[in-house]
Amino acid sequence: MENFEFYLPTKINFGPGVVEKVGEEAKPLGKRAFVVTGRKSARKMGFLERVEKSLKKQGVTPIFFEKVEPNPSIQTAQEGANLAKEKKCDLIIGLGGGSPLDVAKAISLLLTNPSPLSQYFGKNKVKFPTLPLIAIPTTAGTGSEVTPYAVITDIEDTSHQKKIIADSHLFPNKALVDPELTLSLPFP
Repeated sequence: MENFEFYLPTKINFGPGVVEKVGEEAKPLGKRAFVVTGRKSARKMGFLERVEKSLKKQGVTPIFFEKVEPNPSIQTAQEGANLAKEKKCDLIIGLGGGSPLDVAKAISLLLTNPSPLSQYFGKNKVKFPTLPLIAIPTTAGTGSEVTPYAVITDIEDTSHQKKIIADSHLFPNKALVDPELTLSLPFP
């Protein structure tokens, strides 16, 4: 048997309807939440409306970034970070599958650490703590809501390889795991 270490600092709130608690969870962490999600599905399914309502009820202003593509690129993360900085966001919320959650982590990193994002590919290269992050998965399987990893595609590299940022600073502060958000997923 080999030795191993287990470290999971993310507070997990699991259960039907916990997405409605995002405002309560966000309020102690920030006043302007940058909500990162994919291109249309979260809005189409009504998830963004639920998040917006909960945040506003607690006095947290949501700013939406709905541009995350599958296999997200460095450029998407940088665009999101630029907008979040412009809007003076102090909290990041990732809503969606692995791609939006990973971009949310990258944006959180870029708001407290210098660009470019590519300098953080690899293990333990992040110098400063990231902005607070709440992860709300809408798929099952990636585990991004509780891991210290972000997978980003380097489209400037001719191979368009997916690259990993691995750092304990990337653990989300909180994960709201609501099984109701997965009900629209197709069966495997």
